[in-house]
Amino acid sequence: MPGRIDVEGSRLLQAAILSLRVAPTEVRKQVRQVSKRALEPEFTKQIAERAAMSNQPRLSSAVLVRGARIQVSDQNVRMRTAASTRALKGGLVPNAYGKAIEFGANAGKVSTYTRRSPKGKPHQVKRHTTRQWPRVRRQGWAFYPTVENLLPRFAALWTQTAIRTVHEALEGRR
Repeated sequence: MPGRIDVEGSRLLQAAILSLRVAPTEVRKQVRQVSKRALEPEFTKQIAERAAMSNQPRLSSAVLVRGARIQVSDQNVRMRTAASTRALKGGLVPNAYGKAIEFGANAGKVSTYTRRSPKGKPHQVKRHTTRQWPRVRRQGWAFYPTVENLLPRFAALWTQTAIRTVHEALEGRR
């Protein structure tokens, strides 16, 4: 899974997390708010650019871009997309089909089922049920490449924001 940073390798990240643990509640709240305001527009912009380059740009934009969200906690920044369980205008539920839109599907897959004809005789029906999805791409079309690209920048920005806000609070500016 992309997007995991091991804090054991970075003393600066460890210092930022530890300083937030002991910081007052209002300082932690301010770090979360400032970080979210700074990170979310860039994340949404990058997802939109990559979704426009996929095989199904309108579908990817409707599901991945509209659902692009960032949650910031004291120790974590979580990036998500296609998490909504509310159906879109055409009936597609982003949470149920986000994986197929991000990673694609095998367009040659044929589903078969048995039905009865109007005269009552059973027969096999073949349907191509995955042709509407983008072609398969293991590294993803929009979300995973975006996270891989933005993660170092987000980690640096979050760390700078946390340390600067705690420092200003200690000096009495806030």
